[in-house]
Amino acid sequence: MFHSTASTHSLSQNFEARRRYSEFESLRNSLVKLYPTLIIPPIPSKQTIGDYAVKQTKAKEDAAMISRRKRMLQTFLNRVAKHPILSHEVVFHKFLDGNASWVRIFIN
Repeated sequence: MFHSTASTHSLSQNFEARRRYSEFESLRNSLVKLYPTLIIPPIPSKQTIGDYAVKQTKAKEDAAMISRRKRMLQTFLNRVAKHPILSHEVVFHKFLDGNASWVRIFIN
């Protein structure tokens, strides 16, 4: 679970929401489908459980990796928020709403 905040001068607001990595993937996939001709910013790849088993990383390294992924997801949100078209997309604003269930948003 990631606690992400998007704050930009283009939105003139701060948003806070807890979202899972899969929800970020879903948001990005939704934006790709809605805007097939636009370049949608990337999100970081997710390490699989198999990756953890092979690497047998220490807790400190895991925490560093999670921190890095959070920063990259924050960068993704900020890039979308600064985009002249994507920043106005209703789905994006609902994603940022900490009170909204992404499952309900995504289904509608």
